[in-house]
Amino acid sequence: MDEQVEIRGGILSLDTVRPRGQQRMDPREIEALVRAALPGARVQVEDTVGDGHHFQAIVVAEQFQGLPLIKQHRLVNEALKAYLQDGRLHALALRTFTPAQWEQLQEPDG
Repeated sequence: MDEQVEIRGGILSLDTVRPRGQQRMDPREIEALVRAALPGARVQVEDTVGDGHHFQAIVVAEQFQGLPLIKQHRLVNEALKAYLQDGRLHALALRTFTPAQWEQLQEPDG
């Protein structure tokens, strides 16, 4: 299976080649998988093109504290590994934050 990893502006996008006719994923399924791997995480997933294979996600988790961005993304991708490998999840644009980082972003001047 071919993979491309692209990092631009703090966003990691993992693209894999998907066979035709692969089962669609629901954003709620991705959210549940990530929450199971990162208990207490706040997870928001959106199907970016409406095809059930291309998503963007925001994950806010205590487990990211002290980790570099790439390790944060690896934690999330590990939860979705089987789906990335078999093609059900074709592309995921990922943004990860600690709770403190997320709160700072929510401030009017953040």
